[in-house]
Amino acid sequence: MVQREGAFFCFWNKSYNSAACSFAAFNSPTWAKSLYSGWQEPLFISVAAGVISIAAAIVYIGLDVKAEKNYALKEIPKQDKIIWKDTFTYSKSYWYIILLCVTFYSAIFPFQTFAVKFFIDVHHADREYGDFL
Repeated sequence: MVQREGAFFCFWNKSYNSAACSFAAFNSPTWAKSLYSGWQEPLFISVAAGVISIAAAIVYIGLDVKAEKNYALKEIPKQDKIIWKDTFTYSKSYWYIILLCVTFYSAIFPFQTFAVKFFIDVHHADREYGDFL
């Protein structure tokens, strides 16, 4: 029971964080308007996010190594070998689902890019309101 609740919380937390990050990224010209005067400021934000991510990964690795030394952990089982030839043995339904996902995302991502321009041109919305639509 506890494992299911933990899995649900983990899934909900990742979904919430993903939605919050997507919302912040899509609306960054609104909340970070002063940083969009040139191309250097958004690049700086990206570099800073990358450096923070790498630093967090290094800290995580350090904590993992420290935990391996200080605690009696279970031994890691041997990993299965990847056999690339087996990818061609998947059923047709698997490949249809993959094709459906690729088709869906190839339609969604361009729409997200051009949707703001659409709302500005067709519905005469300003930039900030077009971002939130």
